[in-house]
Amino acid sequence: MLRKILGLNAVFSTINGIAMLFAPTFLAAIFFDLDFALFGMSGAEILQILAMGLFLFAAYVGFVAFKLPQLMGQVKIIILADWSWVISTILLLVFASSTFSTFGLVFFAIVAFIVAGFALAQRKFSNSVTD
Repeated sequence: MLRKILGLNAVFSTINGIAMLFAPTFLAAIFFDLDFALFGMSGAEILQILAMGLFLFAAYVGFVAFKLPQLMGQVKIIILADWSWVISTILLLVFASSTFSTFGLVFFAIVAFIVAGFALAQRKFSNSVTD
């Protein structure tokens, strides 16, 4: 079961990365306040950078899933990364909510909820790897 959950995590990250890489202008327009910029980068540019990070994460998670149980110790790192995403999202939504559109707030809250679900499930099934 852990292998399946890690696989879903990798697929979810890949799908979000593809969307952010290939439709950054559209997504930035619906996720962020129109005047959003950070360190001189537009929302679209930030989404493209985020996409690259998601691809790297997805590749790592997929590799760990493929190599279970040999890489069982890496699952803790993935769980930590998932919780880091959730906490970072909560902090952004609380302290920088004016940066996001209503749709962006809802979207990123839903993504954080899904990622928390991955973290919880990965933790639950990390004690028994028989799949």
